[in-house]
Amino acid sequence: MKKIKSSLDRKLLLSFIVKSVFFSAVFCALFSAVIAAFFYQFDIGFESAQYFSAVIMVISGGLTAYICAHSFKNSGFLVGAVSAVPLIIYSLVNLIANHNTVWLFLLKLVLVILVAGFMGAYSVKKSKKIRVKK
Repeated sequence: MKKIKSSLDRKLLLSFIVKSVFFSAVFCALFSAVIAAFFYQFDIGFESAQYFSAVIMVISGGLTAYICAHSFKNSGFLVGAVSAVPLIIYSLVNLIANHNTVWLFLLKLVLVILVAGFMGAYSVKKSKKIRVKK
């Protein structure tokens, strides 16, 4: 049995970290801009913005996990949940800096981990469906 080269592992890990941070930032900024335009267009008060932030975090976490876990062959739930770490750190900084409520942070934490984990598992499961005909 061949041994796996450590340089390949480092490249895969570095690629995973870069993709996770990049896509988390891109999706979070993109959906935040869409929600901000929605708030501006319909003149909605900013009191409900914190609840929309939970939706943005969950959708961003799911899409990021799907993209990041696609290059792995197993452990999709774990890879998907780990890919949501930049969003969790962002939410924690938001909790500390803006004095948001703790229950909203815990809600975001649970939902982001669950959705990202399931999307990572779905991505890995979907990528394994390659059949070779004899």
